[in-house]
Amino acid sequence: MKFAIIVPTKDRPEELRRFLKSLEIQEVIPDQIIIVDGSDNSIRAVIDEFEGLPIDYIPVRPPGLVKQRHAGINALQADMPVFGFFDDDIVLEPGAMKAMSTYWEQHFEDYGGFGMNIINASECIQQGHDWFMRLFMIRGRRPGSVLKSCRGTPYCPADKDRETQWLCGGATFWKREIFKQINFDPWFKGWAISDDLEFCSRVNRLHKLVVVADAKVQHLETETRRGRHFSRGYIATMNTLRISRIHAQYSLACAAWSWFGQGMARMTHGVLTLNAGEALLGAGHLAAVGAGLTRGFHSVDTQVKQ
Repeated sequence: MKFAIIVPTKDRPEELRRFLKSLEIQEVIPDQIIIVDGSDNSIRAVIDEFEGLPIDYIPVRPPGLVKQRHAGINALQADMPVFGFFDDDIVLEPGAMKAMSTYWEQHFEDYGGFGMNIINASECIQQGHDWFMRLFMIRGRRPGSVLKSCRGTPYCPADKDRETQWLCGGATFWKREIFKQINFDPWFKGWAISDDLEFCSRVNRLHKLVVVADAKVQHLETETRRGRHFSRGYIATMNTLRISRIHAQYSLACAAWSWFGQGMARMTHGVLTLNAGEALLGAGHLAAVGAGLTRGFHSVDTQVKQ
């Protein structure tokens, strides 16, 4: 079966080079690789190092994750039935593409989305106890579930193939036919945190989703990406509050309660351990909840600054 991958990137040539190196040693190679570059300085030189890969290079300025994804979709070859989105800091384990291709041979008709297994995934809050996660509706009991608070329960690392209610946007394949009816919300820009959960909230009404355990990758997130802690915490919270407001299956009150709890936990833990980044993340969560309470959650769209 023919398939393609789309890689939005911006100013990270070393991460992209590492990803492409892990791709060129796969037993099964995509029929089309679309690199959508939003960099201030072109990364075309990196692309030229991989002459053996079928790469299409598309520069997009000004950049934006959703904008770059849409540009990639528009560049897909006409006969491509399935394609994937990959973050540039993903590294494929040997045999990952072969495992996904083998899974499609038996289960392609059963699902609309197929998630790679991120084997180095970890919990977002390290200090949270189980009772705390339940009290503030941060994590559910079933991997891959999405709670009333609009919080997705991690499903990786996965020890078996598992149906889920959401899939991580940075290492996931989709049937192309889905995009005849559904596409990514253009409201998300800059840090499109939780845009994958919002997209899955619509897709999952019509199609089942699955994570494929043997299709293994690593997500080697860099410190540059993790920076600007306060802004990241603020935007993550505001984006989730918006999703919970526009999708009836979620509760805005539950979402606000969840982020309040996570903000308090992160800020307290950061102060006690002298971890400024953790404390600033927590402060960002709390500031977003406070802004929603004081200005009205209906005006979330105007409160996110990215």
